[in-house]
Amino acid sequence: MKIKLSILLFTLIVFSVKSQEMIDKTEKDQIEFVEWKDVEIAPLFNDCKRKKNEEKNKKCTKDKINSFIVRKLNTDLISKDFNSRTLIEIKIEFIIDVNGEIVGLKVDGPTETAKNNAYEIFSSIPKMSPGMNNGKVVTVRYKHFVRFYTF
Repeated sequence: MKIKLSILLFTLIVFSVKSQEMIDKTEKDQIEFVEWKDVEIAPLFNDCKRKKNEEKNKKCTKDKINSFIVRKLNTDLISKDFNSRTLIEIKIEFIIDVNGEIVGLKVDGPTETAKNNAYEIFSSIPKMSPGMNNGKVVTVRYKHFVRFYTF
């Protein structure tokens, strides 16, 4: 009886330790971030010059991301799956990490072609300067929508 009880106790301890290790790993995998709208000093696209007005810095980064997308998005390829004059919407969400790199890229769109093309483009965005809050470098979540009409 003592042996069975000892084995049971040992098994419970092992499972308890393994369970805690899994919880710790899950917490480490979750990235804490600041929303784009809430960050004090926004990540800056590499072609932008930092200005004193933070809204201008955010606008420059958004504009540069938009122009990057316009140059690279293959609207002809995406449009083949739809009738003309159809509104196509692609939602992209990613995190700009403490190194200014794009991570955690998520794309939602109407077709696999649209999602794959958007994923390729956003994963090739050049490294940026990272965002800051309270004088510390932070990860920043950025959401972007691509909308266009087929022709």
